Formats: sequence, structure tokens, C-alpha cells
Amino acid sequence: MNQVASTQLAQLRPNVTTAVELFDPPVALDYEITRIFVTSGTTGATATIYHDDDGTVRTADTRIFVGAIAANTTVEITSEALAGGIVCAAAGTLGCQSSVADELTFTVYGIPRAQTQQR
Repeated sequence: MNQVASTQLAQLRPNVTTAVELFDPPVALDYEITRIFVTSGTTGATATIYHDDDGTVRTADTRIFVGAIAANTTVEITSEALAGGIVCAAAGTLGCQSSVADELTFTVYGIPRAQTQQR
């Protein structure tokens, strides 16, 4: 099986406490999200990550992660297997939200879905 290295797709430190767009596929391709890191500063906050495959809705219906992130901590959400990550469709988005503005940094790594089919 060929291994494909993932690259950084998005990074955002929201300066608001409302849900915002984190990743919107830049071309008409699906992307496999292989890792998401959420890193806190000196205060800590509650992080929420949203995934919607057919629009930009960021509501309770599209939440995939909610968790308290302690001060000076990094949480990693990962896929251990090739083609085992979250697929973000070309029409979809990932969103994020922090309960404290300017406290959390969200970083997304992944690959275009076509590359995960190369085995």
C-alpha cells in the first residue's frame, strides 16, 4: 500500500466566540481529514468542531467534537488508517468554535481524497 503524506489544509485562531468556517475545500475535490489539532493558550476554553457535507451549516446537528481544552494543552483528533479519516466533500465545510476569543488554535491536516484511493 502506498503511503501519502498529509499537508496542512487550514489553521485558525478564532477572534470571536461564534462558530466560524475552518476549512472549505478549495477545488472540486473531496478531502480526507487525517488530523485535527486544537491547542490552547494560557486560559483554556471549550472547543467545538463542526462537519457538514453539503453546505456551511454550523449547528448542534453538525457537531462532531465538543470538549474542554485545559490551559497550555493540545488535543489531537486523528485517523490511524489510510482512507480512515473524515471525508469533507467538495460542497462541505469544517467549522470551529471557541468559548473564549483568541484562545484556541485549530489546525487541520489532510489530503485530496483521490490520493487515498492509490493503494
